[in-house]
Amino acid sequence: MTIQAIINILIALAACLYGYRLNKVLIAIIGFYYGYQLGLMFLPAITLDGTLIQILSIVIALLVAIISYNMYLVGIFIICFATAYSLCSGLQIDETFRIIIGAVFGFIAGGLGVSFTRPIIIITTSLAGAYLLIDTIVKLVGFSNSLFITIGTLFVALLASSFQFSRNPEN
Repeated sequence: MTIQAIINILIALAACLYGYRLNKVLIAIIGFYYGYQLGLMFLPAITLDGTLIQILSIVIALLVAIISYNMYLVGIFIICFATAYSLCSGLQIDETFRIIIGAVFGFIAGGLGVSFTRPIIIITTSLAGAYLLIDTIVKLVGFSNSLFITIGTLFVALLASSFQFSRNPEN
């Protein structure tokens, strides 16, 4: 088991079980993660220097994390958007349509997250944590099946969100 896998599992469990209570910290951590992934995704179109890509990806990650933490609703929008977009990445359709569908559902989830903060944070952190947990476990065991990942994610997210709703009653 790699250090990255251990970190992923710890973050996933924290998000699943304590996402609402730790939301500002988790929003910053998840903002960092998605900022880093964005850098890795788009910077190779600008430069092929691997070291520069890593450094700039970390800078982008830090900026997104700081924005996510300090601008709470922007952070909520980013995490909801990224979670919905990530869940659509498992769809077995043309890549262009998958990106469009992911973006549409991302904007819808982001808007709902800003409008209905408590339930959306609980659901989103449960989904994000469940996806990260299942995806990490699947990679560790070398088994790759998008249907299994989707069903596993939804099952774990259902359990996690039930736990969070029971522990965080509405004020």
